[in-house]
Amino acid sequence: MAKLGLHGSGAGGSSLRWVADAPAPLLAVGETGACLCISGWLLQHFQLAPDAALGMGWQQAIHPDDRGRLLEWARASCMRSGVITVEANRNPGEEATRFELEAAPIVLDDGAPGFLAAVRVFSEGALIDQLLESRKTLELAVRSTGLGVWDWDLLKDTFTVNPRWAEMLGWEPKEVEGFGVELWKASLHPDDRPQVISVLNDHLDGRTPYYESEHRVRRKAGDWIWLVSRGTVVARDMSGKPLRLVGTQQDITAKRSAEDEQRSRRHLTERLSESSPDLVLVYDLDRHRVVYENRSIYAELSLESMEPQQIDSAHLRELVHDGDRLMLMQHLQRLRRLREPVQGEIECRMLTGGSEVRWYSWRSCPFEFGEDGRCTHAMFVVQDVTARKIDQEQSEKYAVEAQQSRIELQARTEELEAAYIDLGAINENLATLSLTDGLTGLHNHRSFHDYLEDARAAALAENQPLSLLMMDVDHFKELNDEFGHVAGDKILTLLAEVLREAAQPGDFLARYGGEEFAVVLPGKSSHDAFRRAEDYRHAIENRRWPHRRVTVSVGVATLTSAGLDVRRLIEQSDNALYASKRAGRNRTTHYDDFSEFNAPNLLSA
Repeated sequence: MAKLGLHGSGAGGSSLRWVADAPAPLLAVGETGACLCISGWLLQHFQLAPDAALGMGWQQAIHPDDRGRLLEWARASCMRSGVITVEANRNPGEEATRFELEAAPIVLDDGAPGFLAAVRVFSEGALIDQLLESRKTLELAVRSTGLGVWDWDLLKDTFTVNPRWAEMLGWEPKEVEGFGVELWKASLHPDDRPQVISVLNDHLDGRTPYYESEHRVRRKAGDWIWLVSRGTVVARDMSGKPLRLVGTQQDITAKRSAEDEQRSRRHLTERLSESSPDLVLVYDLDRHRVVYENRSIYAELSLESMEPQQIDSAHLRELVHDGDRLMLMQHLQRLRRLREPVQGEIECRMLTGGSEVRWYSWRSCPFEFGEDGRCTHAMFVVQDVTARKIDQEQSEKYAVEAQQSRIELQARTEELEAAYIDLGAINENLATLSLTDGLTGLHNHRSFHDYLEDARAAALAENQPLSLLMMDVDHFKELNDEFGHVAGDKILTLLAEVLREAAQPGDFLARYGGEEFAVVLPGKSSHDAFRRAEDYRHAIENRRWPHRRVTVSVGVATLTSAGLDVRRLIEQSDNALYASKRAGRNRTTHYDDFSEFNAPNLLSA
């Protein structure tokens, strides 16, 4: 949305102040066709109130038949210069005034496109002088581009130019004040003069919408430069005779020199390639076609029926083997993205004579680059490398066969070594399996007894206590009866996971049998063993279980080296376990806390 400015909604406010104050018929218009700023001169001439001219109000003075055409022209003028002739009434009932608008695109402060328009009223000759003033303001729109601006008054037959125009031709601004049409014609290169004058006359006579020409012009120092000159008639009399022509010119000498150098280099390349026995072609990466090929390519690829420069990407695809076609097309795409002359090479199969398949090397060299910096043309040197490829394939075949022989020999050797492999690893694995519970992955009943004997021997040798926890899942039979044995097995598996998570270093976990588990605690006293049992019980109680809540009853027994007997330790912990169950389950009981003859002092959770 454009900001409000002087005499209207001009974008940028102060940046268009000069439009409002200009002593010339000017207005600034946005991309929607709304007036952003209008000069006081126009307001006074058309007797408009400032507020009435803002936005789309300025078009209300336009003849209804011209409003739609004017709106389309206004939108187009935000992108390019343009001229339109329309009619308007200053007051209702008065005779319509025919006038012309010339537009120059500008960029508003908020980045939106717009244009600056100068108004030329044909019915009032006094405005001719005002137009000269408006030309100066229009030059502001093109000054930053470095263009030379020229204004040809056909009535006076004189030129008016800006300093940049004089600078291009090596003149001082004061030296071109008297520069006339004849001097301009004399400055044109003799070979270009007829064409320039012909194009200019076509526009002056109304046969073309604008004047544009590329030609050479002599500078003050006597050297020649290339210019592109563009212009348009901005004023005609009532009969349509041109009164004034305004335009710009740009120095394109460097561009033309680069093009000439490219043409010269390409010509030299062509001359050298004709004497080469290799196939040479130049490929246009934009148009996807061969723009030059030497004579060798026709005989080599059986293309005698093709006319010069008729080979395009479709023909290349037909000549290339199906298996290599994509590779060649991708190579061409990579060349198009290059920004420097990096050489490359690919090898592909091609069909010669329509049937025979031969191998060719394509060595590429980019040598022309476009305005975007990317490669536009690349030269290819194509060589038949079929013989080398056959030798290479044969060598590769021998290498593969040799490698296969080595692999087979190695396999036989490994088979012989496998026949004498040490069976100790297998036996060790079998031993591990024999000591592990298949459902829970914990130690099994046999492993438990073996470990308990070892722990007893270590406790005696080190004079340390030995504790044992026995735990049983509460109401496990009811769980099996209600949810099935599969659910029961799942509960046992999950319970083993909880035990592993709660275990500390040195704890020995085992599935004693069915739903009963055992934990051997070497070196743990009665107090420490009871606390470890409670840790395990709480971990199981607080776990989230499927189907229903799961708890365990735990019995603990501890023996010292004085009376350490494995069978006795198991019996005591088992008795303590049943004491926990009789006391209500989901609790821990240490054997030392009750006696067979007295009421048990059971410790609940």
